[in-house]
Amino acid sequence: MRGGRRRRRRRRRLQQAGASGNASPCCLQLIAMLSSVPTRLLARRSRSLSPCSRVLQTSTSGAACQGIRETPAETNRNPLVSTSRVSRRGILAEETGGGGLNPSVQYHHVAARWLSNLQNRRSSWAALASRGRLTEQPREESGGSGGGEGRGTGGGAGRAGAASAGVLSAAAVAFCLKKDSDSKGDALLEAARTNNSQDVARLLKEGVDPNHRHRLGWTALMVAAMNRQHSVVKVLLEAGADPNAGDHFNNVYDTSREKGIHSLEVLVSREDEFSSRLSSRAGFRGCTALHYATLADDPRTVRMLLEAGANPLQSNGLGHTARAYAKEGDVSTVLQEWEGKFQEAKARREAEERRRFPLERRLKEHIIGQEGAINTVASAIRRKENGWYDEEHPLVFLFLGSSGIGKTELAKQVARYMHKDVKKGFIRMDMSEFQEKHEVAKFIGSPPGYVGHEEGGQLTKLLKACPNAVVLFDEVDKAHPDVLTIMLQLFDEGRLTDGKGKTIECKDAIFIMTSNVASDDIAQHALQLRQEAEEISRRKLADNLADVQKGDDIKISRQFKESVIRPILKAHFRRDEFLGRINEIVYFLPFCHSELLQLVSKELSFWAKKAKQRHDITLQWDRPVLDLLAGGYNMHYGARSIKHEVERRVVNQLAAAYEQELLPKGCTLRLSVQSENQEERSAPSLRLEVVGEDSSSRTLDIRPPLSPEH
Repeated sequence: MRGGRRRRRRRRRLQQAGASGNASPCCLQLIAMLSSVPTRLLARRSRSLSPCSRVLQTSTSGAACQGIRETPAETNRNPLVSTSRVSRRGILAEETGGGGLNPSVQYHHVAARWLSNLQNRRSSWAALASRGRLTEQPREESGGSGGGEGRGTGGGAGRAGAASAGVLSAAAVAFCLKKDSDSKGDALLEAARTNNSQDVARLLKEGVDPNHRHRLGWTALMVAAMNRQHSVVKVLLEAGADPNAGDHFNNVYDTSREKGIHSLEVLVSREDEFSSRLSSRAGFRGCTALHYATLADDPRTVRMLLEAGANPLQSNGLGHTARAYAKEGDVSTVLQEWEGKFQEAKARREAEERRRFPLERRLKEHIIGQEGAINTVASAIRRKENGWYDEEHPLVFLFLGSSGIGKTELAKQVARYMHKDVKKGFIRMDMSEFQEKHEVAKFIGSPPGYVGHEEGGQLTKLLKACPNAVVLFDEVDKAHPDVLTIMLQLFDEGRLTDGKGKTIECKDAIFIMTSNVASDDIAQHALQLRQEAEEISRRKLADNLADVQKGDDIKISRQFKESVIRPILKAHFRRDEFLGRINEIVYFLPFCHSELLQLVSKELSFWAKKAKQRHDITLQWDRPVLDLLAGGYNMHYGARSIKHEVERRVVNQLAAAYEQELLPKGCTLRLSVQSENQEERSAPSLRLEVVGEDSSSRTLDIRPPLSPEH
C-alpha cells in the first residue's frame, strides 16, 4: 500500500511540474524512473560523451561560458608549445594565444552534427511514447466493457500494462546507462587522470589489472604520464604496470573505423578521458608511457619510467623513439644518457647469450653434418660480433660442394641468427637468371633513358632497405662474367652504385655465394679421406667405426686446395681479383653413414607428423628401416636423394593403402623390413603393419598395381 501511494505521489508531482496530461502512464513511469538517476552520473555522462551543452554555449553571450569548468590539474598544467623537433610537430594540439577565448569553441565545427543527432533522439523518444499510447487504448476499452467480470480481467490487463511499462522503462534505463556502469578498470583510468592515488591504490589492492586498457586502447600509466600525475605513476609502477606497453589508439578517424564508434564520440573520449592537448589527426599507435611523458615534457616522470625498465629505444608505429619527440632540455639529455646505458646493457646480455648458446650449437640444431663448414662460418661471424673485424670491408663467403648438401640452408640459418626479421634481413639472388650480359640491368637498375629506370635494381632496392642483410648469390657460377665485375666493388669496399647514380653503402652486410664448381673433386677427395680413416681405425681395432666418420675428423688438406681447387676456380671465374676478395672458401663434404641415418630419421619424423595431423595415424619404424632407406643416398644429389627415396618407398605405400581404405582412423602403423625370397637373396622391401591394442600386428595387403615397387 505504501509503495502504491508513493508512486501516485511521484506521478502527481511530475504532472504538476509540467508533464503532459495526454502522456500515457508508460511514459510517466519512464520519466519517474529516469528522474531517479543520480545527478552526478548524468553529469559525467554528458561530459564524457556529448558536448552538446558546450556546443550550444558557443552561440550565447559570455555569461553562458561560466558553465565550462577546468579542473585544477588543467589550470596548473604548463602549456606545451610545438617548437621542438619536426617529429613533434603536429602531435600536440595547437594552443590559442588569447587568454580570454572560451574553451568550448573547439567544438564549433561539430555543433550542427550534434544538434541533428539530438533531434533524431528526440524523434525516437516521441515515436516510442506514441507507440505506448496506442498500445494502451485497446486495453482501456477492453477493461471498460468487461462488466461485472471485467474487474478480474481488467485487473489482469492493468497488471500486464504495468508489467510492459516496467519492462519498457527498464530497457530505456539500461540503454541510457549501459556505458555508465563503469567497471573497476575504467574507474582506475579515471582515478589516474584525476591524480587520485588513493583510489588507484585501493583498486589495485582489489585485484584490478594495472595494465587494464581503455576501450580505445590506452592504459592508466599512459594517462598518468601524459597528465603529469607523479604519485599515480609511482603507484602503478610499484604494482607492476608495464612501462613498455604500446598504445592501441592510432588517431580519431582510424580508431573510429576500427571500433565501429562515431568519430565524435572517439574525439570527446580522447580529450576528456585521456588528454585534450594532443592532435586528433596524429598517429599514436605503439606509443608507450615514455613517449607520452616526453610529449608532456616531464623529466621527473621520464626518470621514473626509465628506472622502472622503460626501453628508450622502443619505437612507435611510425618508427620514432621517445627522444624524437623531446624538446631541447632536460628530457632530451636524460633520454640520450639512458639510450647509451640501455645499449650497453643490451650488448652485455647478447654477449652472455652467445657464451651460453654459441653459434655453432644453434646451427647444428638445423643442419646435419658439415661441422667443418659450420665452424668456419661461425668463427668469422664471431669476429664480426665482437668487434674484431675490418669495418671497411664486408664478409664474403664462397660455399663449394655438391647439390643438396646444406649450402643454402646454412645461409638461411645465418640470416635467421643475425636478423629477427628474416624476410627483410635475408636477400636471395638466383644467379641463373643473370646468364646474359644485358641482364646486369636487373641487378643494379636500368640506366637513364631505358625502360624500368625508375624502378631500380633488384639488389640495390633490397640493400637500401636493409644495408646489413645476409645476401645469398645462389649458383654464382651460372652468372655472366659482367655480373661478377659488378661484384668487385661490392665485395671490396661494401658499396654499390645503382642505375640512378646513387651509391648504397653496405659494409655491414654478409655476402654468401654458392657454387657446384669442383664438387666431384671435393666429394672424391672426402671419400678417400674417410676410407683412409677407416683403415687406420681397423688397424687399431676400434670398436665403433662411427667415431671416425665425423666431419671434424675429415679435413681438406691445404695442398689439395692449392693444387686442385684453386686452378679449377681460376679457370671458371677467370680473374684473380674476384677470388682475392673472398674471405673464406667453405667446403661441404658428402654425408657419412651416421649422418645419413639422421637424415632418414628426420624425413620419417616429418611424414609421421603429417600423418598424425591430417589422418590421425601414428607412424612407427624399426632401426633396419633407417639402414635400408639410407642405401638410396646419391652423392651427387645429397639430401634430396634421401627425401626422394622416402617418398618413393614409404609415402607411396601410405597413399595407396589410404586410397584402398586399408587404414582405419586412429590406427598405429609400423614400418618393417622383409626379404621376399631368402634363397634368391632379392633386395629387401618395406611392409606396412597395423598394430592392434594387444600389440598384435597385421600386414597390409596392397594390390600390386599400386605397389611402389612396380
